[in-house]
Amino acid sequence: MNILAIKLLAWLFMPARLVVICLTLAIAASAIAVAWSAHLTNKCYTRIQVVTKEHDDLAHVYEQLLLERSAYTGYSRIDKLARQQLGMVTPLAEQMQVLH
Repeated sequence: MNILAIKLLAWLFMPARLVVICLTLAIAASAIAVAWSAHLTNKCYTRIQVVTKEHDDLAHVYEQLLLERSAYTGYSRIDKLARQQLGMVTPLAEQMQVLH
């Protein structure tokens, strides 16, 4: 090694310079960690938005299914189907018997 390299290494490894180098590396690592954390936060926020939209879509479908179920189970629809498809009629009063 030549004298210039030795002087450079001696200058570089002075205690005050080592502190500055360590702090610079710590700041760089902290900046990278902040950037990575921001990236993960954005990724998670995007996923939350997707899941929230899926939830809203499913809630809308559920509401439609509830309306459809109430339409199919309505008394007037059942009465109409019983009369049309099964030929059922309301019995006359004299055809009814009351049991005690």
